[in-house]
Amino acid sequence: MPRKPEPTAALKEKTSARAAKDIPVIELEGDVVQRFNEAKDQIAKAEQVIEALTPDLIERGLRAVFKHNIARSGNTDEQISSVRLRDVAEKPVKEAEKVETVLFSWTRKNKKCNSKNVETFFRELALLPTTGPKIVRSNYADWAVVSEFNTDVFLDPKTGKFSQERYDAFVKALNEVSEKLKVVNPLSTSKVMMPAADFHTRRFKDFNLETNIALTGVLPTTVQLEPERPAPEEPEEE
Repeated sequence: MPRKPEPTAALKEKTSARAAKDIPVIELEGDVVQRFNEAKDQIAKAEQVIEALTPDLIERGLRAVFKHNIARSGNTDEQISSVRLRDVAEKPVKEAEKVETVLFSWTRKNKKCNSKNVETFFRELALLPTTGPKIVRSNYADWAVVSEFNTDVFLDPKTGKFSQERYDAFVKALNEVSEKLKVVNPLSTSKVMMPAADFHTRRFKDFNLETNIALTGVLPTTVQLEPERPAPEEPEEE
């Protein structure tokens, strides 16, 4: 049997409808309300278009940047992080003509990743036949201790690697001070998966274009799209 609506729900709906009818209407001169509503409609439609086109533009931008960098993997000075994207012109574009473009920028700034996805990706990658050295995940991404302050204090100055001994010494000292002051230990750390320091140098040397594109799904970085519009023409002086 269909469930009967709760009396309280019907009461709320009736009360809400009555309250809407009780809101006074204030008439304004001009068409400011119409223009506002139409502009909001245009924004909603524009956001739908942007949402639909952005993934394609990002992938095309990534492919262009990565293809360029892979071809120049031996010289980081010649590698790029930005390209301009534009539609294929129906006729040859003269240098003096103004053409709309979108500036795509890829940064080496790493975003938070899912450690399980990273582990799975490199495990599957290691199973693929290759003529080069065996793929080892830790060469590209590994666990690191992060905290609210500079974690370099946990690194062994000789090896540059995380030192459990140094970490334990800091924790012990902070615990002693915290107990003395009767406060919570301010040090809050956790282990997270992070790309290796030279990851963005090694990726273009060790992996092809398709693998580099796939890597952005498990070790994401930040990208940006900015429209570049032709500058308005200045009025001629009379």
